[in-house]
Amino acid sequence: MSTMEPQSTSIAQPSPSFAVRESVWTPVQSEVMRRLEVDERLPETHAHARLYPYVKRVIDIAFSVGFLIISSPLFIIVALQVLMSKRTAIFQSTPKIGRDCRTFNEFAFTTKRRFVRRLPILLNILRGDLSFIGPRAVSPSEMWACLDREPLARAKSTIRPGLICDWWIRRRASLDYVREVILDSGYAEACSLRKDLSIVLRALPGLITLLLWGDDPPGYASSIRILSVRIDNITMRSAIDRVVEMLDGPGASQVCFINPQNINESVRVPDYKEVLEDADLVLADGFGTNLAGKILCRPIRQNLCGTDLFPRLCAALSGTGRSIYLLGGAPGVADLAAEWVKRHYPGVIVKGWGHGYFSPEEESDVVRKIAQSGADLLVVAMGVPKQELWIHGNLDELNVNVAMGFGGLFDYLAGRVPRAPKWVREVGMEWVYRLIQEPRRLWRRYLIGNGVFLARVFHERLRPHAFQQEQDFIVGRER
Repeated sequence: MSTMEPQSTSIAQPSPSFAVRESVWTPVQSEVMRRLEVDERLPETHAHARLYPYVKRVIDIAFSVGFLIISSPLFIIVALQVLMSKRTAIFQSTPKIGRDCRTFNEFAFTTKRRFVRRLPILLNILRGDLSFIGPRAVSPSEMWACLDREPLARAKSTIRPGLICDWWIRRRASLDYVREVILDSGYAEACSLRKDLSIVLRALPGLITLLLWGDDPPGYASSIRILSVRIDNITMRSAIDRVVEMLDGPGASQVCFINPQNINESVRVPDYKEVLEDADLVLADGFGTNLAGKILCRPIRQNLCGTDLFPRLCAALSGTGRSIYLLGGAPGVADLAAEWVKRHYPGVIVKGWGHGYFSPEEESDVVRKIAQSGADLLVVAMGVPKQELWIHGNLDELNVNVAMGFGGLFDYLAGRVPRAPKWVREVGMEWVYRLIQEPRRLWRRYLIGNGVFLARVFHERLRPHAFQQEQDFIVGRER
């Protein structure tokens, strides 16, 4: 029996079997789309809470007074140190835009000590310039520029800016590819005690990493190495642009994603390590990779999970005439993934699809059908490192411009495996969510694999020269 479904050069109507399961498919796919966060429209909200803004102001005053009393000895010590250093002033002020677009001066000590420099911001909260929770306070020039290009930006000015917000949490988790103005406007529309408590709890991991490793630098290296594996350190938008450029370029290109499991596999499978080194684009994926970047002082711009990148890539390809081919997953799963693409991105041409459980004898037939389909982009979901090794070994015969390995993407799109909720991903616990779903299959990967990965990261951090010598020895032995 052939492993591939009939090829299609146009968007087909849903099959009769699809119509039968419509009542089940629709809510499942609605949840899939919600958790992918590709719809940037503001959510519908109920009537605004009339009392909560006053309650929130009382809470801000109470906590700012409490923190000022507790930190008063430190406050005095830092002020005296600044005076003794013969600086021109104890405080420095920075113009910011507050509620109703009014300008205020944000206070800070004139010191470079990271942990105490922003302590005077408690005075801004006490005065009512800021809140503990709210959209990021921006400079006047940034606000006016944002208002010119983003009408939604005016919504964020209806409430006080704050120290932590949804955008701050996303930024600390390297998940900031959802636009800041969307998150801020959504918060302004749905501000409530429940929402603020949620932000406080979700911000705790980010506060811990901030205390341990500080703020990320204003600039990032374009390419970094985590445990000697190269990573192209770019944003979601840049990654999609790069893939689109490859589709227009000569030759065939391979794109890979890297997470802790992949890096562990690169140590175990030398051929896979070579594939990653030869790949045209290698993207960072997963909280563990982001954490490793912080530990090694090589910060990662954004966590580019393939499940989040794929729908945004489909949006970029929609209406351009570019086509895709889907390969992987259990029998029937690629069919559902193809239906998902057709339903949500009808401007993307799906040339064909097939499952990934083909035998070695059937492999040549699979490659031939993909090559004859005329697809521009091949999406492979067969697991790591199998999918990368398969793409690398057949890339010249596949007749596609770009081939990408997406792991378990099709299971997510088909609704067979639910995606972790947003808050779980923001606190870096998506791996725990997956472990609870499939403990027998994933316990070794996460409980043992994550520990091994972190041990290797700390080994490189604490003994970089010894780590490099070990890597050189391994490379020499392989040769």
